[in-house]
Amino acid sequence: MFREDKSAKVDYTLLQKEPLDRWAKRRQFGVDKYGSRDDWQNELKEQGPARYLSSALRHLIQYIYGDRSEDHLGAVMTNIGFVIWHEDNADD
Repeated sequence: MFREDKSAKVDYTLLQKEPLDRWAKRRQFGVDKYGSRDDWQNELKEQGPARYLSSALRHLIQYIYGDRSEDHLGAVMTNIGFVIWHEDNADD
């Protein structure tokens, strides 16, 4: 019996819980605000990532300048996550 080669597998235990929690909370905020879990996918396929990159940059700048009125880093993670998803799924 041979063991499976694990070198190509992603080790998700390397990820910290806190950033993932903030990312999930920000996604929930978006679902509560906009009412859909997946509208962003269609929008990205139709319009491309410019809106999400702009939003990520805006939130990052707000964070850099000290605005803590909302979870700007969670918003950056969410927007960048959408763009990454788009890169991997744009041809679907």
